[in-house]
Amino acid sequence: MKVVAVIIFSATLSAQSMSGTITRRLFGDLVERTGTPQPTELVLRSIDHYVHRCQSTPRTVYEAVTATDVRVGDRMEWLVETRGVGRVCELKSARLITRPPTIADALASTQPRVRINTNPLNSIAPRGNIMHGGVVTGIHENRLTLRLRGGVYQSILLRRDTHFFGEGVLADRSQLQLNQRVWVRLGKNLDGDLEAFYVAWGGILRPE
Repeated sequence: MKVVAVIIFSATLSAQSMSGTITRRLFGDLVERTGTPQPTELVLRSIDHYVHRCQSTPRTVYEAVTATDVRVGDRMEWLVETRGVGRVCELKSARLITRPPTIADALASTQPRVRINTNPLNSIAPRGNIMHGGVVTGIHENRLTLRLRGGVYQSILLRRDTHFFGEGVLADRSQLQLNQRVWVRLGKNLDGDLEAFYVAWGGILRPE
């Protein structure tokens, strides 16, 4: 009878252990999500290379990210709860740690920089000490391309305070034309790039 009692007691403890609740914290990368816009199931590959599939419910708390914005590739910290004989995993909380850059982020980081003039003296007495004459072959948002003597091409940054002169009077940048011969007063910025202080064209440039 004692042996039977011990066996029944052990079986009861085993059943309780199998049906009990275990809470633990996981770190890893999200490799799969199911459900839109609210995720219903998420799959995490933890740093020890195990894969964990857990249910996301309305009770799940998200930190540093919203439930609808969770993306595959996100590195996350999870607090999960497993319970029952089938070891059902429920996601209690999810915190975003890092997110890999998207293609749009990578493209944005390669866009040309626009330098802002922060020195008010530059508008009064510009420091440009280089003069270039050439033909305009390219007009861009913040850059001008000239063909210089000898067929050399020079790319020049346009400043926020670059002045344009046509026929000896102040002009608008929109009046600058391709294949127009111009004279440009230049200087080098802190990055060593040539930037224009003024661009002039027109009859006043022709020698008498």
